[in-house]
Amino acid sequence: IRLHRYLMQPEAGYVVDHKQPIGTDCRRSNLRIVTQQQNCRNNSAALGISLQPKCINKPFMARIDVESTHKTKCFADVQSAWSQRRDWEIQFFGETNKPARITDEALQRLQKKM
Repeated sequence: IRLHRYLMQPEAGYVVDHKQPIGTDCRRSNLRIVTQQQNCRNNSAALGISLQPKCINKPFMARIDVESTHKTKCFADVQSAWSQRRDWEIQFFGETNKPARITDEALQRLQKKM
């Protein structure tokens, strides 16, 4: 049995999720019990931001897919696109959804592509 499961002892049908994306951080304050669906959504590697060179004034596009629909919106800077993506995550998935992590290095790489 893994330490985080031992500490939290989730009921059948539930799993233990790390609030921060550090699997070795098993402090109770970093753990929560969620459904498997919530856990999968939290661990998505997709950032939901892309560079759209065709859009000259607003080249950064935020995107989110929810069930069979998707939303997109273009922005002049990557920080605004990231903020919109996070707002959509909260709107559609709620506060239990931990935000995907984007590093300063990843932001700089996106900006350099312009």
